[in-house]
Amino acid sequence: MKRLMMAALLALLIIQTTNLVKAETKTSCEITQFKIVLKSAADVKEKASASSKTLKTYKKNKELSASGRTGDWYKVCRSKKTAYINMADVKEVFSTDEKALLKKFDRRKGVNQVLSVTGKAMIDKKVTIQTYEKKQGEWRRALKKMEGVIGVENL
Repeated sequence: MKRLMMAALLALLIIQTTNLVKAETKTSCEITQFKIVLKSAADVKEKASASSKTLKTYKKNKELSASGRTGDWYKVCRSKKTAYINMADVKEVFSTDEKALLKKFDRRKGVNQVLSVTGKAMIDKKVTIQTYEKKQGEWRRALKKMEGVIGVENL
């Protein structure tokens, strides 16, 4: 019986290790944060520079997955490597809730940054934090989505 239990535990450990190795093989560019859509035909560059080598040119309305942003360049995955596309060529895809939130701030002069803290209910302490900024006349995500805790437990 002990040998059977040990064999089962060993098999489980091997399966878990295999799953960890598979998860670790994903490159950082393959981890999608949000979607972007091309406003016009645009080049995907090897580096975040207009003079960098062009890896591919996409047509207008092409939707891509972005893993983040560096300066005025979005990071996208191309052949399992990070590539870049200029901010001026794309718009971000927002959820219905994000669109409604950002629309409220479009009408307010001088508001160029928004911090959104949301939970499932008013009494939730665990929240999701998202930041937005207006760049080149459009709302864009400023930082990656973060999990947070607000309030404190009674001591």
